[in-house]
Amino acid sequence: MPRGTSKSSGMTTVPLKRKDKRTRAYFPKTRTGCWTCRKHRVKCDEKKPNCSRCEASGFKCDGYSVDSFSQAHKRAIVVEKSQPKRKSSATHRAILPSKAPKAARINIRVLRPRSLIVETEQEYRYFCFFAENTTRRLCGFFELKLWSHLMLQAGEQERSIRHAMSAIGALDLILQIKEQKSHSPIARSIIEDHHIFAIKQYDKAVSLTKADITKRGHSLRTALLFCLLIVCFENLYGAQQSATVHIIAGIRLIEAYHHENTSGSEISQLQKPEKSDVSADSVTFGISSPVPSDVEDEIYQAFGLLEIASLSFNVEGRGMAYHMLAKDSGSSCVKNMPSRFASLPEAKAYWDLIMRRLLHLLPTLNTAQATMRGYEDDNETAIIAKPPSAVIEEQERYLAELISWHEAFTPVFQKCLLFPSSKDFAGATILKLRWILCRIAINCALIPSQVVLDQYLEDFREVLNSAKGLMSHPAWTGKFTFDSGIIGQIYVVALKCRNYPIRSEAISLLLSRSWREGVWDSAVAGNVARAVVGLEEEGREAGFIPERKRVYQTSMRFDLQKRTGTVKCFRNSSNPSERGCPITKSINW
Repeated sequence: MPRGTSKSSGMTTVPLKRKDKRTRAYFPKTRTGCWTCRKHRVKCDEKKPNCSRCEASGFKCDGYSVDSFSQAHKRAIVVEKSQPKRKSSATHRAILPSKAPKAARINIRVLRPRSLIVETEQEYRYFCFFAENTTRRLCGFFELKLWSHLMLQAGEQERSIRHAMSAIGALDLILQIKEQKSHSPIARSIIEDHHIFAIKQYDKAVSLTKADITKRGHSLRTALLFCLLIVCFENLYGAQQSATVHIIAGIRLIEAYHHENTSGSEISQLQKPEKSDVSADSVTFGISSPVPSDVEDEIYQAFGLLEIASLSFNVEGRGMAYHMLAKDSGSSCVKNMPSRFASLPEAKAYWDLIMRRLLHLLPTLNTAQATMRGYEDDNETAIIAKPPSAVIEEQERYLAELISWHEAFTPVFQKCLLFPSSKDFAGATILKLRWILCRIAINCALIPSQVVLDQYLEDFREVLNSAKGLMSHPAWTGKFTFDSGIIGQIYVVALKCRNYPIRSEAISLLLSRSWREGVWDSAVAGNVARAVVGLEEEGREAGFIPERKRVYQTSMRFDLQKRTGTVKCFRNSSNPSERGCPITKSINW
């Protein structure tokens, strides 16, 4: 993701351009048509059984009978008086407080349903769409209690969270309309309506959060849940730079909270580097909250996923000292990992922690690898120095963790294979693909050569074929998920597998449709991969790409709204003057 971050105490704002707001002309309430169109004062074509506008917008048409409207009002709704109009704050993005007050903890346990307080019937419809449809899409290939239970309960308690949910529901409706590829005037009009509503709801959510922080202070739990929603909104909107700022802010809140609520038992396992402002006891959070009655484990695990996302695009930016500490995050959790997982969610929770640790480990191993990289002559006879024994031991320790996880996961995976149409089958398959690629990455981390990856051709082929199968799986949810799914795996195959038919098919899959998984965007991944592969293929000689022509590292910047970007490609050139000098490629889509 873009590397721009913002640091300050209190709140930080990031400017973001929005479309100009459109003022709706006033028309008297329609006397004919379906009840949905009549309530919104829009023209209805009176098509039976559902009008065209309702079908295009994604909302359920309430029909034409008198009973339909009264039936809609049998739901438990309390409508507040209209609030006075306020000046929009759509050009700024609010960031969470740098530290949550200790006294601002809450213990939310919804024991029974209660009336949902909403301002308008329109807001209620978007909120219901989020609850009934968007949450399922956000869960992706897994069952996530965070979205199916915790977030919805919080929406009943906090107006800011409820407005953010309605905003995301509106953006999700836009994506569903675009999936239909309709370019009719009515479709464009409905998209604009959804967009205006989304921005208004987002502004309300941000304003309420600012007011709460100023007046009484947000509880940490509410602040973290709100942060997750804002990250979702910004990713859906295509504002990845703003999303990454919120990701980093949320991760630091979790780290601070963990530091304040844990003993030194796990802290003592880490060594603090000299002359560093990074605290060893602030980066150790694993998969369990120290006080689950305040902040549930599911929230902890969600921010672990966001950290994986930030590491995947190198936007964390806290340097090698931080990686040296964070690679041991959750050490006690890993040491106590079961020998056999009881369920797929348990296997996923431990995998996410292991993957997060590995993504912090790899930069430290790559640093050691860089000191070994060199060439004897133009024939590229590599001068490879032996890595320090301590580095080798650390590599072996993390490989052992991977093996232990896989042994505990295998019984769960085999059980999921019995039901190939189930969501558990899809989720287990994704975990297996991630394990394969991480095993390859750790095995090759201390070898300063890209040619060594050629021996993993069958692994790359398995990853690609499995990912392709998941794209037509019943659990496929479409345009957007909170967690990463298969984009990252397909992208790695395209870049690291030098078999042209396989990498070409990987690029085609990424560009075959448009979807997003957290910070991953299929169009960006596909176009970056196409640029890198095109550069490497120019150097193919007699069917083989020599080491000096292979890209070993990339750095990208892009703008999803403008659909443009650049990618820097670093190669192992035999010419010392060319090393460290990237080749820059521009991409447009």
